[in-house]
Amino acid sequence: MLLYHILVPIVHLSFYEKVVIIFFMKKTGKIWIRNIVILLVLPFAGLLLMLLVHLLPTGKMFTNVLNSKDTIVKEFDDGLVVDGYPATLTGGFTDSLMLEFAIYNTPHSAVRQVMNMYRAESCTDGGWRAGESLVDYLDGSPNQHEVTYARYWHGYLVILKPLLLLASFNTIRMINGAFQLLLLCLVIVLYTRKGYGNIAVSLGIAMPFLMFTSSFTSLSLSICLYMVLLQLLVLPMIKPTENSGVLTTFFLVSGALTAYFDFLTYPLITLGFPLVAYLCMLKEKNTKQFGKIGLSGACWGIGYAFMWASKWLLAAIFAGGDVLSDATSTIAQRTSAMDSRGRLAGYLDIVKDNLSPYANRAFLLFMAAAVIGLIIFIAGKGIKEYLKTIKTALPVICLALLPFLWWFVTSNHSGEHWQFTCRIFAITIFAVFGGLTKGFNERTE
Repeated sequence: MLLYHILVPIVHLSFYEKVVIIFFMKKTGKIWIRNIVILLVLPFAGLLLMLLVHLLPTGKMFTNVLNSKDTIVKEFDDGLVVDGYPATLTGGFTDSLMLEFAIYNTPHSAVRQVMNMYRAESCTDGGWRAGESLVDYLDGSPNQHEVTYARYWHGYLVILKPLLLLASFNTIRMINGAFQLLLLCLVIVLYTRKGYGNIAVSLGIAMPFLMFTSSFTSLSLSICLYMVLLQLLVLPMIKPTENSGVLTTFFLVSGALTAYFDFLTYPLITLGFPLVAYLCMLKEKNTKQFGKIGLSGACWGIGYAFMWASKWLLAAIFAGGDVLSDATSTIAQRTSAMDSRGRLAGYLDIVKDNLSPYANRAFLLFMAAAVIGLIIFIAGKGIKEYLKTIKTALPVICLALLPFLWWFVTSNHSGEHWQFTCRIFAITIFAVFGGLTKGFNERTE
């Protein structure tokens, strides 16, 4: 009976309608075949790039890191760029791991090193002393043993290793700041010239909540910021009126590359920021926009999960060891409740901790100025005209809830590392201001 109800309506369709359905099915099928192929190719492409950079000599890299040893010693415990502002981290702990992985003169083959990521650790009880271990390695201390950190791809080494051949850690920081500022300027100019001034302004308002003024100091905390800025440069090439095919590929690849390069810092922004910008360019019914939110989020999640899991599988195949159990136990830990009271009971504390970096005079004054500017802007356009244009803004504004959902799902990680997971709150700011000004784009397709 079910088959009958499906086939009878199709039989009674006109020839033109049947052609449209067949064409759509073929087109959709081609899109997903393309996406699957891309998804399968990415892990092997990532592995090849990692193998190539691990063939580079480490001698010059070692010297360049050694030249920045004094800075590393000062920042063993994640020093702050601005005292009293706990989210302005220099990222010394994780950066020390990254630097040691880059310069480690491994006795293993390139494949085993890439898969298992060995380094020298000073602590004999298996603990974490990243900064001290790096300095001991630089000093040639004999009191170290080898440990692994296999559950991440460590794709940042594709960029960091060649950079360390040319410059010290301190110099890379200066380059880091210059490139981040340059990319931000390019993004703002691009969206302004294309008639999406509200996106440019909303992005400018959101940047301080990403701790943009201190991100240049940290290698690890710069990764997702770079990805977002590059995504926003690519995004306008996807026409808002186009079918969802390119959009699915964009977010699928975005999720995969985030898993490849990032250390699980604040990856949600590589979904939230481009999705807010994309919806701000659309003039569609809310139902269609909500559909694109669901599709984009699913593609990003699939790309992220597949790329991350592919590392465990490749490590098991090429290097042996029990990477899978380590990875799955880490996921279970990071998504578990923060304390014995349960997930829901501790959630409010997690939200409070993640919002605490913004509960100070600097951000309150900044937000007051932004809100006043928004009110003046709306008043200048006229309330009646504003109410007409705000109708399609609901899906954008709903994206403001993404950080709160992420903090709930990743309770343990967000509670333990709130000093940097707090940065995803910038999605909320971008979504609210982007949504409230959406109707005043000079060009809305």
